[in-house]
Parts: sequence; C-alpha cells; structure tokens
Amino acid sequence: MIVGSDQVWRKAYINDKYYKSYFLDFVDGTKTKKIAYAASFGKDYWEGKDDIDDISKLLSDFTAVSIREKSGVAICKNSFGFDNAKHVLDPTMLMDKEFYKNEIISKYDTSRVSKGGLLTYVLDEEDEKKQIINFVKNNLNMDKVHHLKGFNTLKTTYSVPEWLASFSNADFVVTDSFHGMVFSIIFEKDFVVIGNVGRGMDRFVSLLALLELEDRLILNKYELNNDRLKKIDFNKVKEILNKEQKISEEFLEGTLNDD
Repeated sequence: MIVGSDQVWRKAYINDKYYKSYFLDFVDGTKTKKIAYAASFGKDYWEGKDDIDDISKLLSDFTAVSIREKSGVAICKNSFGFDNAKHVLDPTMLMDKEFYKNEIISKYDTSRVSKGGLLTYVLDEEDEKKQIINFVKNNLNMDKVHHLKGFNTLKTTYSVPEWLASFSNADFVVTDSFHGMVFSIIFEKDFVVIGNVGRGMDRFVSLLALLELEDRLILNKYELNNDRLKKIDFNKVKEILNKEQKISEEFLEGTLNDD
C-alpha cells in the first residue's frame, strides 16, 4: 500500500483523530508492503506535539519512505530517528509534457481555453497579487490574460484537460500554487510564483532550489522586476529533471519489485 503525495503528512491539515491513518496504522507491515511516495510535511519541521514516539514507531514499519522535500528527509531523521527516507519528485513530474498533451489534453475538447498570453492561477486573491499580475502583463506587453482561478469574475470552472491545456497554451504564468508552479515547469513556461506562506513555503523553495530556479520565487510586489521575467533555460532544467526522474523511478520500481 502506498501513501502520498502532497501534504499528506502535514499535521495541521489532518484531523487529530485520523492522522495515524496517513501513516498507514491500519496496515500490517509484516503482511503488506507499506510505502510512502513523495509524502510532504508541508513545512520544514513537524507540527505535531506529544506524538513523536507514535510516528517513529509507524515509520519503522514502512518498507520504504520517500519525501517530496529535502527538509522532509531531515524531519524523518531528526524528529523520528528514521534514517532511510529518500528525496523524490512530485509524481506529476514523472511524466513530461508530451504525456499530458497526448494522453489527456488531445483526447478531450479544450477549445474554449484561450491560446497565448498570460495565465494566472491564484488560490488566494489579494490586491497585491493583482498588482503583480498587472506588472507582468504590462512589462511583457501581453494583451490577453486568462484567470484560471482567482480574479475569475465569471467563476468559470474547468475540467482537468482544460486546466492542463491552459498551462500548455500559455506564454507566461503567474501563480501562488505549488502545482501551478509544477505544471509551468512541466510545460516549460516562463513563470513567477508568489510564495504562499500560509499554505507552506518549503515545497516551493525545495523544488526551485533543486532546479536552480530560485529567482522565480517572490514574496511580495517589491521583489518583482524585469530580471525575474527573463526567459528560463529549460534545456538546463530538463537536464536536472531527467536525472531526478530516474532517481524517483528507480525508488518506485525497486521498492515495488523487491520481494
């Protein structure tokens, strides 16, 4: 049985009554493999209290553990005494853009999704984020702006294929979402990501540092300038991604095939 990914191990997001379920406390590790793939604590520290021994015992029963952020590997070691956690990619990043285009987007009607221009995907609407969007729009001379979420006055909802097509079609992306950032990278789109402190910063920092894209992260409008809008060298990014994909795939294949 596999648990993950995303912030499944973020204590603040889990009802105290059920948090042990996310550590597979209902599975007998002597009879069934217990695997964590790209689990995330959301922050660079464990948010729980008086539960260290419980989590340590549950982790020791896992066949294999992998974490989405490097800081999570340190949490496993320093908080729970678990030394064998591995750092892997978010599962969405195990496939390249051609997979999403050929296997999902092309098989559905996505004609109402605009092509070109600026795409915004904002989870938490704030006036400052609107100012950031306008700065990008004006400085890149973009006439078209597609608000996928946030500032979407018509409250339009989109299917998964349309959501993916929105990123595939965009020229530039502004987002405060982790997966908005991820799919900007997958579809090789220039982007700016606004750090979302309340929802967890470490997942942004960890992935951007891994891909040497730290300059795409801003915390406020004052950090935004034209240098942050320059073209990304996606050949370099792809080279790093290919290496990390192989590590992640080897973790999964090795764990699942190991008898």
